[in-house]
Amino acid sequence: MSFHDIRQFFPQIGSPILKKGLKEIEVEQDRNGFCRLNANFEMERHKDRMTPEMICQYESARHGQYRLDLLGIQEILSADKISYSTHKFCFQETDLILQRVAKLIESEVLQTPWNLSSNYIKIKHEGSMMMLEGQGDPSYGHGGYSYLKMPLKISADSI
Repeated sequence: MSFHDIRQFFPQIGSPILKKGLKEIEVEQDRNGFCRLNANFEMERHKDRMTPEMICQYESARHGQYRLDLLGIQEILSADKISYSTHKFCFQETDLILQRVAKLIESEVLQTPWNLSSNYIKIKHEGSMMMLEGQGDPSYGHGGYSYLKMPLKISADSI
């Protein structure tokens, strides 16, 4: 298979990183750009590289991306400063429908799997507080935990 064909399956990954990844799993590229498994390739050595947890992380991230795509959210993928921006927008905007749309976008971005995982890890290491109920609770108030970071200032609309 040519490197160009492989590259089409991973458009979001740069060529140098893709080449490095292929090299790690013992795929060699010849001068003509064709990729082959190394002659000394051992399946047993690579069997444990992909754990069930890694597959779950990948599938969860894909579902989160799919959910954002369904809502038409394509540019905003990071939760950094989104709460501040939404609050500022809602303070300046008088149209209630636009305010609700902004809050929906904020809610969806905050609840992406990569943001919740990142929050949990940061909170675990830094010792800050989480919102244990309300927005982000997967059980809708029936015993689940939200892993959204507690805002520094609690406003009436964030409760």
